[in-house]
Amino acid sequence: MSRKLKQYTYRYQKLLIISWVVALLITLGLPQAAFAWKPTTHVYLGQQALADALDDGKVTIYQVDYARGAILRELGQYQVDPTILAALQSNEAQYRAGILGPDAYPDILTGQQVIHPSPEDTHIAGGSNAWISYLWGQSLMAPNNTPAIKAFTVGYLTHAAGDMFGHTFINNFAGGHFAITPPAGPANAIKHIIVEGYVDKRLERSALDANFFNASIAGGVDNFIYQNMVDARPGSVLDRQLLTQGGGGTDYSVPRIYSTLRTSLQRDIDVYYATKNDYLRRIDGCAWFDFSCSKVALSAELAAYVVANGAIVTYKEAWRDDIDSGLRAWPGVSHEVAKVLFFNPNRKADTDAADAILQRYVAEHLISMSGAPDAAGAIVGAVLSVLDALDFLAEPIRQLKEDILNTMLKQAIGMTKTELKEYFTSPDKYFDQILTGGAGEHVTLQQFNAQYLHITDPGYTNPNEAFDYRNVPAAYNTVTMSKLIFLGPGEVNRLLRDLGSQASLTTPNIMLGFIQTLDGDNQWANGMVLAQDCNIYQQIFMRQPGEHPLPGCQQGTGGNPVLQPLQNPFVESDRFTVRNLALNGQGNVLTLNGGGTIRATLEVNHNCPGCGGAINQIIVGLGDENGAQACVWNGGSSSSGWQTTQFDLTVPTKPGVYYVRTRYAQAFGCSTSLGWWKVDRPAGPTQASNIGAVIVR
Repeated sequence: MSRKLKQYTYRYQKLLIISWVVALLITLGLPQAAFAWKPTTHVYLGQQALADALDDGKVTIYQVDYARGAILRELGQYQVDPTILAALQSNEAQYRAGILGPDAYPDILTGQQVIHPSPEDTHIAGGSNAWISYLWGQSLMAPNNTPAIKAFTVGYLTHAAGDMFGHTFINNFAGGHFAITPPAGPANAIKHIIVEGYVDKRLERSALDANFFNASIAGGVDNFIYQNMVDARPGSVLDRQLLTQGGGGTDYSVPRIYSTLRTSLQRDIDVYYATKNDYLRRIDGCAWFDFSCSKVALSAELAAYVVANGAIVTYKEAWRDDIDSGLRAWPGVSHEVAKVLFFNPNRKADTDAADAILQRYVAEHLISMSGAPDAAGAIVGAVLSVLDALDFLAEPIRQLKEDILNTMLKQAIGMTKTELKEYFTSPDKYFDQILTGGAGEHVTLQQFNAQYLHITDPGYTNPNEAFDYRNVPAAYNTVTMSKLIFLGPGEVNRLLRDLGSQASLTTPNIMLGFIQTLDGDNQWANGMVLAQDCNIYQQIFMRQPGEHPLPGCQQGTGGNPVLQPLQNPFVESDRFTVRNLALNGQGNVLTLNGGGTIRATLEVNHNCPGCGGAINQIIVGLGDENGAQACVWNGGSSSSGWQTTQFDLTVPTKPGVYYVRTRYAQAFGCSTSLGWWKVDRPAGPTQASNIGAVIVR
């Protein structure tokens, strides 16, 4: 075999690996997905809001007892926006598809790795809000302003509402947002899978009929997804802001990979035709008696240029066209994969069916998209020169091609495929084993049923017993927010007046403008109009597990005290800086029932040029105690940058607020540093060094 042919064979095999890896990653995307509610739960809760809207064109908003989690009375009925109502009346299936949201579109991997995460992870200004705001804006403009597309985008915002409350609930028990790598993972990931799966098994089964699972992206929705979530052409919002080349989470995003490849091919094609047209222009410009140029010589140069480059460009044009065709087909493939994996009447993940769908896509599109165009007739040498464009994919391929199935699963989430399937199919079986230890609130299945789902089954002896969403604050809040998404700004502002607020909605929809990440918790506190005043928020939303007190909340309005200011970052002048305290995997405020030991993480950076040769420590404890509880850093004058440390704090069982504070020490080591808590500070660290708070009820 010639060297050229060997090189071609190797690179063609590389293309097949790319195709197979993409198919496998999408098939395995479900276990790694950071669902808050599982997709079926998402749609179930969205359906409650939809039913209220469709019966009379209005939604009913209730006043609640925030602290007890109970409905008190009807606050009022509010008119659904006429355009939204018309869209929902004729496109329920598109609304349900939208509720699947970034768990399905543009595909599982892009949704989970690019749309869900925080701006710190993706480097997208505004994070998840940037995506949902863009989609909403695009749905208002022709030719996208159709009822089907409107219903889909309303559903997409409904998914965001579900994530906002669902992740706050799930993260409380899992110890933080979904994590598959240490230190939080894989234990955190397993907890997510079990709690989400168990809640899903307690849905009202009679509501999950065939029509419930009728989700569709017909009526132009598939093209809307392609244009606004897949086709990242140069200069587009996708290319510049949302799905940028090299952006966080894009390494295995089919839309980003092949948009990048298409751009490279089109650039070369454009250069070829520009050069060819320049030759033709110069030839046409040659006068017969102009001896400074020669039509014959220029024509010969043009012919030589076409011979040298024409076959390659023909190959690139065919390759580009196949990429266009494959990317246009991608939304439909993602839709079919989502249905067989997590949204079907059997309520099971049919990985064989998903694999068949993706292997068909590989055969019909992905191989030709990766450099073997259907129409290619170029010589091997021309093919080889173009395949160099794939070199940027070499490292991702290398990382994935070795024992990809079980090795990737075991290394990524600490489980084999068999173990993972067990957790998915039988969450009740493993509930007590997993949820009574580690980070997050500890709870048994019996306690979870009684205290959080408010059902009587002491275990899973009566699988038909379903929870009532009105008795589960996180679910109730999801439904309430889903109803509010149906309202226009005028009706939202009328609700605000009815609640006694002078605030006004300044965005086109109540779900826009504040949610930074679909993976996080307490995102309403980032500026959602109804959460700008906690006394307003607590009239229509219930207190739920994992919730942090909103600023200014008084005791008696939901039971949350007014907190002293918390410093993030906190700077001990000329000594150290600490930031991003996380208590039990959450933020810097934690609510506990009865106190106990909690796990904390903290980022520290010690830099003390004036400390000389002293040994230094950073210590942490609770205000008003006689000593610190943890030495979180020990060393010389500098930590050489930021470090993340993990430690435990013991919180008293007596109800009250306990502030987490920090200060420096200069003991001989960590073992003797805790006694520095009141050195030169007789009362201990003051509230100026508050970095967190634990509320004990």
